[in-house]
Amino acid sequence: MRYNSIREGTTRAHAACFPNAPFAGASCREKVMRLVQKHDLVVGAGISSRKYLLASESDSAAVECALLCRDTSRGLCCSAQAGCSFGCRHCATTYAPKPFLRNLSAEEIVEMVRFVVNDSNAGHPLEFVDFSGVGDCSANWTAVRDACRCCRASGLASAFRLTSVAPRAWCRAAGGDLSGFERVVISLHGADRETRRLIIPRAEDPWQALAWWRDLRGEGRVIDFNYVVHQRNSSPEHLDRLAGFLRHASWIRELRLSRVNPVAGMDFTTPEDLLPLATLLRSRIPHHIRVNAFTSVGSSVGMACGQLRAIQQASRDAVQSC
Repeated sequence: MRYNSIREGTTRAHAACFPNAPFAGASCREKVMRLVQKHDLVVGAGISSRKYLLASESDSAAVECALLCRDTSRGLCCSAQAGCSFGCRHCATTYAPKPFLRNLSAEEIVEMVRFVVNDSNAGHPLEFVDFSGVGDCSANWTAVRDACRCCRASGLASAFRLTSVAPRAWCRAAGGDLSGFERVVISLHGADRETRRLIIPRAEDPWQALAWWRDLRGEGRVIDFNYVVHQRNSSPEHLDRLAGFLRHASWIRELRLSRVNPVAGMDFTTPEDLLPLATLLRSRIPHHIRVNAFTSVGSSVGMACGQLRAIQQASRDAVQSC
């Protein structure tokens, strides 16, 4: 009963959110997105993931999302774009034959969320939708914001999160428009501009960004930093700079140390064990900032961010060249 009510409520809310869409008021599953592939991965006891590759019916643009399950909790890692133009060197999207195609529309993002809710057959909304997949929501902010409003009105998800490079222009535009987003994760990856640009080629200086990142807080929203650890940002000197930077960013909640999920063409590697780095940093920064080390898994079955899309593009290009 709950499953049917979500489905019916989604259609009504979709028509209200997008009254000019040609499919408003009707089931839009077949008309907007179609399933290309999906893969399941069991990570551990009670923890699993399901990776989806969907394609737009209008132009076959491929997009990824991943259902994340921990015991009875379910969340969605969602893409904001069909590809990405930031060129981050730790991401499989950058090494795809066509890294960026276009922005997704708000309707397509809503349909992606609805597709996963219906496919998982759980009969209740997602606990959260996290825009930490392919693409940066800062480059497609209006569509992401409108899609979240519609998802909430449709009863598809109860909370929203985002991960972003957080450029200055977006921070200024979105700072007062983040209602409903409970967490913002900023892609840091370096405590100075030179080191940060090893991962994000056009990244801004994090010291200059501190003020506008701090202003993203509000309404109970927390700010976290993500730091992808690799061989060129984890020396003792780099960790010294990172600790000093975090002492000036004492308003963040968590530093997330992440591993590189290797794909073909990438020249970054992650130290075998991140726990010693986490322990060292905890001893040198304000005690209220949590430092957690995260493990990347599933690259062998296309689970790395952007990997399934890149594999699909390469396979399609190989067939067309024959």
